[in-house]
Amino acid sequence: NLLQSFFSDVINVDENTDVDKLLIHFESGCQRIMEENANLKAKIDQLSNDADSQNQNLHNQIETLLAERKNLNDEIVQLRKIQIELNEMKQMAEQNREQMDEFRTRESQWNSEAAKLRNDLKEQKKELKAKTNQLQEQCQFLIQIQDNLAKKEQEIENMKQEMENIRSNTSNEEIGDELKQQCQRNEQLILEMDEIRAQNASYIEEISKIKSNAKEILESKQKLKDVLQKSELQLKNAKQESQRLQQQNDDYAIRINQLMIEIDEALVARKELEKTVGQLEQSLKHKEQSEKSLVTKIKQLEDKFSKEQNTHSDRIKTAEDNLRKSNDQIVELQEKLKSRNACEQELRTEIIVLEEKLKSSVKNERDLKEELKINEELNVSLKEQLNKEKSALKELKMTMDSMRAKHEETIESLYKQLEIRESQLDESLMNASSQQNSTNQELIKSRNEVGKLRSQIEELMNANENLEKKLKKSTENSGEQVAKMTKQFESQIEALRTSLEEKKAELAEKMEQFDTIENEHKNSITGLQNEINEKNTALEEVHEYYQQRLKAKENELKHLHEQLTGTDRNNYQINALQNSILQYQ
Repeated sequence: NLLQSFFSDVINVDENTDVDKLLIHFESGCQRIMEENANLKAKIDQLSNDADSQNQNLHNQIETLLAERKNLNDEIVQLRKIQIELNEMKQMAEQNREQMDEFRTRESQWNSEAAKLRNDLKEQKKELKAKTNQLQEQCQFLIQIQDNLAKKEQEIENMKQEMENIRSNTSNEEIGDELKQQCQRNEQLILEMDEIRAQNASYIEEISKIKSNAKEILESKQKLKDVLQKSELQLKNAKQESQRLQQQNDDYAIRINQLMIEIDEALVARKELEKTVGQLEQSLKHKEQSEKSLVTKIKQLEDKFSKEQNTHSDRIKTAEDNLRKSNDQIVELQEKLKSRNACEQELRTEIIVLEEKLKSSVKNERDLKEELKINEELNVSLKEQLNKEKSALKELKMTMDSMRAKHEETIESLYKQLEIRESQLDESLMNASSQQNSTNQELIKSRNEVGKLRSQIEELMNANENLEKKLKKSTENSGEQVAKMTKQFESQIEALRTSLEEKKAELAEKMEQFDTIENEHKNSITGLQNEINEKNTALEEVHEYYQQRLKAKENELKHLHEQLTGTDRNNYQINALQNSILQYQ
């Protein structure tokens, strides 16, 4: 009854059955259960070994992916270094452009200062011509005055001789009239002589001042001529240096063409990469949207770049139209500088293209990173599944232990549980094997694609390294040349600045001297005019006074002539009048 109560599901126990048979049957069932448990343990060990091997393979794959990730990070660092070098190249190009703008402004300043100096020289030449004409007129006037003085002296001598002849020949009355006339003439001559002497003295002083000023002006003129010659030589040197710069720009253009050819080759490689990326995009649909957005952004950037190029070209055209109106020499220099600017713009465009390439490479790296992330996620999911399987296996082990403890009590329930567990394990094993096969195929495909990408990346890296070497060589050459040119220009500019400052100081001093000389001349002219006016007034007063005295003497002579009739008295009066006239003289 007890056996039937416990094992009613498995064994049909009746009253007629023997206990020994039941024990034998029970022992055979237990042996079967033990054998099945042993088989299950072997299967579980095999599954655990397979799982461990798969875990090791996955771990190795993860390590390889991490190594590849490190390599990609190193490549990213190198590309960032390249980008930094390109930014430095941009800064160098901007600095060169700023230096060229400074050279342009300095050349315009030099040209304006040279034009000012030329205008000042022209004005000084005009002033010198005017002053020389004045000096010539004054010299002619002095010569005329000297001739007049000589003539008047001769007239005085002739008058003296005539007086002597008249004294010996004419009568007393004629002598008196002639004496009166001669006295008047003598007075006029004396006045004229005084005026002429004063004028001569003033003219001599003015001539001496003008001669000293003329010497100073001639010296300043020679100095200005020397300054102009120096400035012209400096301008010639600047032109020669601009020609050298143009030749260097031509060399840079040739090098840039070579770099463009290499960049085209890199673009071909980029197209091949884009094909591979397209194949990867077909397998991964979620990447298409990001790439479409990137393409639209690139198009926008290209449109912006084209617009900026058009605006730059329009600005250049307007600048050329404005600059053509200036002097011929400045136009030539500006055209040369424009060619330099064009080369710089080409360099900028090339730098922008290289930046875009770097961006594309960075995008490719981002895509690879995303793929690595996806692979990592797959690995994580596989790890989770393995952990789940391990946990399930642990649970199975726990259940097996519990079943061992209770196998005598629950043999029939264990059969059912074992069948259920076997079906579940078979399903899980099938799923795991299918997932492993799919993951292995995906990993093989990803490895092949990664190998192709590595080869392409290595080719691109080699091309980039070659380009970097060439760019470094070109930058070093250009940097050395620019440094040399900047040193030369700085020395020349400093010399020109010092010379210009000295010239400005000399011109300021000369202008101050001219102003002081003009003020002195004006003051001297006003003083001379005032003195001449005062002398004229004094002479008029003296002339009136002597006329009054002469009239009084004439009246006295008339009275004496009427009173006296003798020749002795007349001779006496004439002698007295002559003595009085001599006293007045």
